[in-house]
Amino acid sequence: MSPASYLTAPPRVAGRIVAHLWRFGGGADKAATAADYHRRMLVWVWLALAVLVVAIVSGAVFATLRGLAAYRVARSTGGELTSGLDRVSRDADELATKLERIADGTGRLDEALTRLHAGRARLNVLLEAIADVRAGIARLTGVVPRKG
Repeated sequence: MSPASYLTAPPRVAGRIVAHLWRFGGGADKAATAADYHRRMLVWVWLALAVLVVAIVSGAVFATLRGLAAYRVARSTGGELTSGLDRVSRDADELATKLERIADGTGRLDEALTRLHAGRARLNVLLEAIADVRAGIARLTGVVPRKG
């Protein structure tokens, strides 16, 4: 076969796809066969419409049930969310109170540290004075003879 013949010839499986025109061949037999064909096709059309209606109704029922389930979950979650937000609000208020107390404590701590530094400076002065006195005593005792 030439390549051009593939363009004009029907495919080999066309006999299974195309309606058999030889059934509608002639005379009175043609009307009866066409009526049977149309009746069979009408059954298939009604069957397809029934399947379509069942699919649409079942889809609507499914969507409605899922929507109701989602609504129930959202409603219960909303209540939990509200109680959780209340709990967070209370905790934030307690935290603010604790932070205020810490801030007050920080002021007192700064004052105590200032007093501590002043006391430490006085202690260092006294320790240096004691060291000087001890050094002087050590010089005096170094001159005094010992029994030995």
